[in-house]
Order: sequence, then structure tokens, then C-alpha cells
Amino acid sequence: MALIRNKNHLFALIIIVVIIISVFLPVKFPYRIKAQGKILPAKEWILHKQTDGSLLTVFRDNQQNVIKTYAAYQVERGDILKFQMATSLNQTGHINCNDTVGYISSNEVNREIKRLRGELAIAKASLQMNLSGEKTSIIQEAEDWSALSRERAELQSKILERQVELYEKELISQESLEIAQGTAKIYELESNMAQAQLQTLQTGVKPEHIQLIESEIKSKNDELTVLEERSQSYILCSPLDGNVLSMVSEDTLLIVADTMSVVIMPINWQYFAEVNTDQDVTIDYEVSGEKIVGKLVKVNRFMQLLMGEQIFIATAYLNTSNLPRNMVVTCSISGRPRSALEHVTRFIENIFM
Repeated sequence: MALIRNKNHLFALIIIVVIIISVFLPVKFPYRIKAQGKILPAKEWILHKQTDGSLLTVFRDNQQNVIKTYAAYQVERGDILKFQMATSLNQTGHINCNDTVGYISSNEVNREIKRLRGELAIAKASLQMNLSGEKTSIIQEAEDWSALSRERAELQSKILERQVELYEKELISQESLEIAQGTAKIYELESNMAQAQLQTLQTGVKPEHIQLIESEIKSKNDELTVLEERSQSYILCSPLDGNVLSMVSEDTLLIVADTMSVVIMPINWQYFAEVNTDQDVTIDYEVSGEKIVGKLVKVNRFMQLLMGEQIFIATAYLNTSNLPRNMVVTCSISGRPRSALEHVTRFIENIFM
């Protein structure tokens, strides 16, 4: 028994001596810098819904950490914006660059376009009549249009009165009331213009009036062009090839995500001098148990605070496609080789800090 005990003591002593020697030997061992990272698409186009009902599109390059394009579709007072996804779009499938994602419609813009087209048609007819001198049938049409416009305006005025009563009783929203008020104003304006047009036809025309009508036609054409271009901008197209993710959250209606991914890593500031672009990064991908290799493409050279710790942000491009967006993974980067003493010190710090 004493012999066995002496052998155990000798073995323990040898281990201690080996550890002490290895700690103080000038030999360096590989060291891996560990960090938790989040997987994101290399690029993504996001459609947000704001609290005021307006819509916002953001095209983000996560690889370079920049916003490439940004567009806001504001809601005017009394207006309603609607988004409709393209019927040809497979909500869980792939989309190509410049394919139509969906359409935004504005009640106010659509109403203004219809109004301008109607007024433009009347103005052109009036010009043609005055230039040709054939007034009889056009005057009759103007009388009919004037009567119809007045009837529509009076009917909308009565509807508005009922809407006001319902609003005062809190049976409808302020938005519904504002829409009714806007419609009533448009119909009243149309009625007044139709009446003025009729009076002009009945009293004859002067050369100056011809110029006025031509100027009015040009003005309405210009205004209509602006509105039609604005309406055309409401057709949303994808700026990249990628996968479509719909209804990601309550305020995110849709995301087009690049099939390739990056991982964003907050790294402790003490490793700042050891991390540079073009270094390899290894990702522990727990879904499949494999190791994913990437390469650092961006290192932000400024300090930030995260949960009270000083950190900097590094971005690595991954060589594997279709990884889950926002997944948190463990990452490791090759640091400078360290002595055994430094390894032991770091091990103790990780245990007790």
C-alpha cells in the first residue's frame, strides 16, 4: 500500500512539474477568439409599416453595414395607403431582381387622377368647340354635365352632414369624416367649374379665352403627368435576387433576403489589434452540427458599449447559402499565439469572471 501511495505521489509530482515547466517555457500555442454573432442576409430589402400608416422601404447592405436606398411613402391627411402583394409572387419562394413585389395604392392620388382626367376632357372639348364654332350640341352636353355635377355636389353635402352627426356621436372615425369632407370639396369644385364652363359657352368666346383654355389644358396635363409618375413609383420592385419572407413582424410586411449570409459579431475590445479583414472565421452551426467557414470583410475601428463592456463590431461573409435570418451562433477567430501561462490565466478568468 505504501508503495502504491508513493507511486501516486510521484505521478502527481511529475504532472505538477510538467505543468510548471510548460507554463514558463517560451513556447506559443494557438488561441481562438470567441464571440457570439448574429446571422443576417448579405443584402436585404425591407418593407416597413409605420405607426401613422405610412410605408417605408430600406435596401440594406449588411456586408458593408450601409443603407443603399431608402424611400418613404407618406400618408396625407385624410388619405389611406394600401399595399397589395403581387399575385404572381410566391410568398415562400425566390424572386429575381427587378421583379414586381407589390403595389401601393393611395385613395387621394387615384381620386385626383380621375378628377384631372375628367377636367382635361372637358377643357379639350371646350377648346375644340370654340375653335370650330359648333356650339349647340356641346352646350347641351355642358348643361347636362353642370346639372349632374350640381346634383352630385348636393348629394355629397347631405352625406357629409350625416357623417358629421355620426362623428359627433362617436360612431365613425375622424379619418372617415375627413375623407367625406375631401370628397364634398372635390364635388363642389367640379360643380362650380362645370357652371363656369357652361356660362362661357353660352356667352361666346374671345381670342384671349382660347389662350386661357389652352393654358388650362397644359397646366392640367402637367399636373396629371406628375400624379401618374407618382402613382407609377408606387409599383415596388425587388432590387436584388433573393428569398421572400412575408409578415415577418407586425410592422415588417415583407423582406427580400439575399441567399448568401453574413455574421455580425460584437468582439471584446481587448482583441482589437488581433482582428483584421481577410481572417478566417469558424461558425458552430448547431442545426446540422457542422462547422461553417467564413472570411472577415469588415472591422469597425471604433469602440462601442454593449451591456457595460467595451466592444467593436466585425462582419464575416459566409460561404453557405440560405442560413436562418437572425440566428445566434458561436464564432471563433484565430488570435495571436499565446504562452501556456496566458492560456491558464485566460482559463481562470473565464471561470471566475
